Amino acid sequence: PATTCTWVLLVLGKVCWHLLPPDAEDEPARPASEEWEVEQGIGEVLLLPPGWHCQALFEDRSLAVLGQQLPEASQASAAAEATRRFGLPAEQPARCASE
Repeated sequence: PATTCTWVLLVLGKVCWHLLPPDAEDEPARPASEEWEVEQGIGEVLLLPPGWHCQALFEDRSLAVLGQQLPEASQASAAAEATRRFGLPAEQPARCASE
């Protein structure tokens, strides 16, 4: 989701990343100068902020460990987006199993 922070630790190999800022989907014909290209080497960590778009080209054998975090400030918008996308009912109060 566009609301998460992602980190990628490269353990083996080399990765070429193409990164686009969050507003890239609003302007499909944006200049190539606004696209970032980053080469990640062994032992390096890439941090992808919320909303950024990426494409990764893993060259040869590669091993990466990654994680995602949903910042507290993004939790409400992520819940609303999930509700909208999956057609879930509006949030209802939680109930204990004994009730």
